[in-house]
Amino acid sequence: MRHALTPDKRIISIDTYKTMPHPPQPLTCPGIGPDGAHCTAQAGPRAIGSPYVRPHFWARGHIDGCDEGAAATTGRRRARRDGSTTTRTRHTGPELVIIDPDPTNSPMDPRTSTRPSPAARRTMTTATPANRRSRRTTSRTMRLTALLKRAINNQVDPRAILVLPDGTKGRASRILRPLNTITAADSGLHTCLHGRITGYQEYIATRSVFLHIQPTPGTSPRQTAAIMIRADQASAVQDNLDTSIGSLEGHHAIAIGTVRLARTGSLYIELDNTSSLAHLPSRGPVNR
Repeated sequence: MRHALTPDKRIISIDTYKTMPHPPQPLTCPGIGPDGAHCTAQAGPRAIGSPYVRPHFWARGHIDGCDEGAAATTGRRRARRDGSTTTRTRHTGPELVIIDPDPTNSPMDPRTSTRPSPAARRTMTTATPANRRSRRTTSRTMRLTALLKRAINNQVDPRAILVLPDGTKGRASRILRPLNTITAADSGLHTCLHGRITGYQEYIATRSVFLHIQPTPGTSPRQTAAIMIRADQASAVQDNLDTSIGSLEGHHAIAIGTVRLARTGSLYIELDNTSSLAHLPSRGPVNR
């Protein structure tokens, strides 16, 4: 969150807060739910002084649908909490090509002829051998966020061919997968992965930030691949996302990159570039 609510009901920005010698306490979320109810979640500052993650306010226990919680979304023009406005271009990620498969799976392609026969004026059904029928594949471009939305709603045909921005091509079942299904056997795979963010962790020694992903039930978070953002990428990534890395908790994210296996045995995806990460708002609580 960029803003919080002070005890006297004033809106304060994180930029103002971090310069105050005696900042007000306690703080609450300034968000509003779909029914107009005010969120009362306790808020606080986070990442003040971080070399990688931009300062932001953090709160837990938002009301359902709070526009500052996991359901938050960014429009092209949105009023800031302090009354000013800003024009924002939402980062939707790079374009990919998706090639849909031939919808016909049967070995014979039934074709119905309506041409009347001289002998009998009735509809006749013929069959064309599979090796003679024309292919019906369709190719189209799709932004990364659009692909993420389809993926989390199970609307991507696993037989479809996905072409990543660098030209990597493969079936969706192979290169478009949930992050929490990646294993050590996938190390080195150049792919497109998605998952729900549960939090982040900074590693000063490696000059990087890792976005942690919700694991599959019964699986330890340590066994779940994370998204790595290097220190030299962090600023541009946050510019593209128009938010602090720390504000992504609860959001669905999608990343293009290469699966790596650390010496510790941890798995992570190394981003292709700073445009290779996008996100969408989520619904419901995050299960850690």
